[in-house]
Amino acid sequence: MMDDEDLPLMAWLMCVTFLVLFLLVWAFVPTAHAQRMDDVLALGAVCVSEAGFDVHSDECSAIASVLRSRCRGCTMATAARLYSRRVFDNTRRDSRAWLAHLRPDGGVPSHWPSNASWAQYRSRWLGVLDLAGSILRGDVVHRCEMPPAHWGGIVDDRRARRMRLVRIDCGSTRNRFYVLPSTR
Repeated sequence: MMDDEDLPLMAWLMCVTFLVLFLLVWAFVPTAHAQRMDDVLALGAVCVSEAGFDVHSDECSAIASVLRSRCRGCTMATAARLYSRRVFDNTRRDSRAWLAHLRPDGGVPSHWPSNASWAQYRSRWLGVLDLAGSILRGDVVHRCEMPPAHWGGIVDDRRARRMRLVRIDCGSTRNRFYVLPSTR
């Protein structure tokens, strides 16, 4: 049985325990949120790079599927940076250098062309980020007839044939999606 003298000590220990638990939980939440935003931002940037600010959910979800398959166990941000290095190249100075500087808050990216109004693109960019978040949460999945292993534009057709990739239907997409011949 506890004496009345032990109550202040027990109350103090309970407060310290609660504080420690709170700090442990709080320490991990920002990290998880930051990683999740990094993943959303990376997928969004690749989708805009590949299909523009009006990217269809079929396209972005198929791209996400390819990225996941290419780097199992990686975060989406890591997979995107490995597969689409040029999108994230901070040193590029071409007309699409702004891709590497897209922002999660919808602010004007560095290197945005002076002859284009970001105000006309901001809401579409935020929409792409919402789409990317939905894909990463699993709310939107690809509609490909089988999980894609690669994508490319019409200019990549010759290379795809040389690699013996098999084209698959992924719904409403600008790019072409492929599987390896062994999976067909």
